[in-house]
Amino acid sequence: MLVGTFCRATTSASAARMSRATSRGAVRSPPTSTPLRGRLRERLRERRTAAHASRSGTPRPNHGALKTYERELHGAYPHHAAGNTLGLWSRYPLRGVERLDLGGAWPHAIRAVARTPVGDTAVYAVRVPSVRVTFRDGFTVRRRDASAARPAERVARDRTRHVVVLDDLNGSLRDRGLAPLTRGLRPAGGGGSGHGQGFTWPAAFPVVRLDHVLVRGLAPTGATVLPDLGSDHRPVLTGLRSVR
Repeated sequence: MLVGTFCRATTSASAARMSRATSRGAVRSPPTSTPLRGRLRERLRERRTAAHASRSGTPRPNHGALKTYERELHGAYPHHAAGNTLGLWSRYPLRGVERLDLGGAWPHAIRAVARTPVGDTAVYAVRVPSVRVTFRDGFTVRRRDASAARPAERVARDRTRHVVVLDDLNGSLRDRGLAPLTRGLRPAGGGGSGHGQGFTWPAAFPVVRLDHVLVRGLAPTGATVLPDLGSDHRPVLTGLRSVR
């Protein structure tokens, strides 16, 4: 089973590029400025993504980008849920969709249960605020850490056997402020099951991994950071299998 994060579609055009790159798990001729070549292209053709999360780059919903995703991905991903600037698309039926309030003006998350071949899988799409540097307060992480703690409580009490958290945490998994959410979950890739460091930001020349796939009851089989598809973050594609 393949899952992925496809981040921050700031415009309808960038949403279309990301959609074409993921629809049916294959690349459908994205712009020449962001080609997907060689083994990556073949891998996406051979192995179809089960679910992915996408996020708008603005605090307000980008209805144009959302409509583009719906149009481009409907054939391959007929099941989807959206809330504010977050979207979750799946090959498998979704039920029990919850929109989770993380506090503040826009930070939020979506939870849904996907009926996958390995059984019910709770999928969370999470986006927390960025770390800010202000003249008055200096380097501030309080809003981000407080927002990350809210889905942590929901994940901790989730009784679903398989759990997948697709998140833009705006921080490294080594960040102690994110420990309430990452505790009890296994990271997929980024030095684990993938190759290299798995950096995702900034897209032009990534130097840090801000986007993560965290799992429980599943084991990662491989992880890939995809090329720049028109976002300020690079997408992450992860293979998962059931743990018996």
